[in-house]
Amino acid sequence: TVAALDELLSLYPAEHAARSLRAEVLAGMGKGDAALADYVSLLEQHPGHAATLRQAAGLLVQSGRTEQALAWVEAALEKSPADDELWLLRLDLSGRVGEDAKPLLDRWQQASPGSAFCQDLLAGFHNTLGDAAQAEAHADRALEKNPLLFRSGVIKIQAELQRDPAQA
Repeated sequence: TVAALDELLSLYPAEHAARSLRAEVLAGMGKGDAALADYVSLLEQHPGHAATLRQAAGLLVQSGRTEQALAWVEAALEKSPADDELWLLRLDLSGRVGEDAKPLLDRWQQASPGSAFCQDLLAGFHNTLGDAAQAEAHADRALEKNPLLFRSGVIKIQAELQRDPAQA
């Protein structure tokens, strides 16, 4: 499989899908450094490609290089501050290093105030803390932009049931 992908890449060196697939195959074979080299090549061509960055960051974390993964994601966020996928990746990494999620969610909201996903996560965060009023306010903002967000929809239903238990 790697040989076939190598041959394909010799013919089409800029083929994103083939290089990405080769990186996945190499990573699956335990060849993390070779896989990471392919991901680096892809990120040089497409610096903010969140899926590629997620794969590369995962390899970096596996090899104990979490700080490097954080630096890469932060650099991508500087270039694309409204990219929800990058923020989700950054949030995932924050959990791996034991950072508090709230300051990161606040940064996301400031960088991308129109993000329904950020509002949805803030709704869930405040709901977990038992702050129903804040949870509902963020759920309202999230659902205004994307009415299909499950978590915010549940929070709204909970709030309505608390106001009128007879609806249950």
